[in-house]
Amino acid sequence: MKLPPIALKEKKFSRLFHTFFSSAYVEAQGRSSGFIQRKGQLSSLAFLSLCVFQSHAHRQCSLEQGCEYLHDHFGIDIQKQSLDERFNDRAVDFMRQMLSNLIQQSLPDAPKLEDLSFIEAIRITDASGFGLPQGCQEAYPGSGGSASSAQVKLYLDYDLLSGKIEGLSVHPSLQSDANYGQIKAPVEAGELLIDDLGFYNLDYLKSIAEQDAYFLYRYKTQTSIYQKDEQGIYQRVNPLELVAQVQQITSFEVALGRTQLECRLIIQPIPEKEYQKRIRALKKRAKKRKQTLSRERKILARYNLFITNTSVQVLPDKWIRILYSLRWQIELMFRIFKSIFHIDKIQQMHQHRFECVLYGKLIAILLSWNIFFLARKYATKAIGQTHIELSEWKGFQLIKQKFEQLKKVITRGPKTIWLTICQMIQRLIKRAKKEKKNIPKAPTKTKKMTPFDILYQIQHNFEQKKCIIH
Repeated sequence: MKLPPIALKEKKFSRLFHTFFSSAYVEAQGRSSGFIQRKGQLSSLAFLSLCVFQSHAHRQCSLEQGCEYLHDHFGIDIQKQSLDERFNDRAVDFMRQMLSNLIQQSLPDAPKLEDLSFIEAIRITDASGFGLPQGCQEAYPGSGGSASSAQVKLYLDYDLLSGKIEGLSVHPSLQSDANYGQIKAPVEAGELLIDDLGFYNLDYLKSIAEQDAYFLYRYKTQTSIYQKDEQGIYQRVNPLELVAQVQQITSFEVALGRTQLECRLIIQPIPEKEYQKRIRALKKRAKKRKQTLSRERKILARYNLFITNTSVQVLPDKWIRILYSLRWQIELMFRIFKSIFHIDKIQQMHQHRFECVLYGKLIAILLSWNIFFLARKYATKAIGQTHIELSEWKGFQLIKQKFEQLKKVITRGPKTIWLTICQMIQRLIKRAKKEKKNIPKAPTKTKKMTPFDILYQIQHNFEQKKCIIH
């Protein structure tokens, strides 16, 4: 596939890489963060390069290897003790600032998937944690018990349609997910948020609705449910009364909790096999917590229960569970972070060095992320084919293999960088296509729906509804 010559948007894209690693820009960031206080042997650019490219290339990078990297690439001859001392709180501030700047600049004019108009954006948020060396315990305390005494939690918030990252941040593992809405990027009108049950917070959901945005969550049991009576007054109802009316997927107009959050409650019976699997997991969790599984919880376990403030015209009941399943895309991204970029492979080191290494790996991931989602945009426009879908797993593996090529041209002009990125995109479109897998025990030729399949079928349904209304 022949890609177009560098255009305005692509010029912004390649300039992002060029500017981010330019000596003038990086040194200015080093001074503003306090990392550089006087002229010394180790420059901000050399330190950034060490944290990004050396940490990216190795699961574990020793101080000796770091010293050799600086000598080979920057002519800096430094002892490992001196290098270790440069991993301090000011270095952490510098690396955190560089990551934050890159997030704000990433994916200029985000390349949203073509022909999707039923929703402005689909933002999904989740957190993933991992254990740390003992030296990080004070700043990142673990939950104790069988878990590590030091643990960190990584939050990711991004738009599934464009790939634009709204938030990527590091926190102690004990931080409550339910309070994350207070610090995440504001929602925009027309966006849809799909989050895990751990982020369930009625005050936050109400704020989403007040911004003319949308949410799709699982219903949290023990949340009070209200329905309007004949006089239009909300009266509390038992969820068991509602599920008793359900033989097939059904929705109810309700209000939830003390906030009286108005939304649609969708109830869908699940197969017996899925119920048995779910009830075993619930019993296991209750036993671990030394609790008793209530009769109400056992009954509700027979159903999928979702809440949303979207209209039936935008998201019919039958598409709710399938659309919610797209939330698992973020689980795939965390798996990529750990299995391909090894963010959880942390050797024994002190807190400040760990944080610099982690931020360096996250910057490498974000650079790769920009390339992948730009490639996805071009893949959907491939000549003679419809909606080529790239595999995130294959794509990020391939980008990591070719990261050394990007490193060699990163300080050159935007045209040279764009040429290298074009070559990477061409290989991605050719080698990283997503394979459609057969559904186990399903009739021949029955394929499992991919995220693109789901999105475009919902779009098709939306367009049909618009035609009927008009």
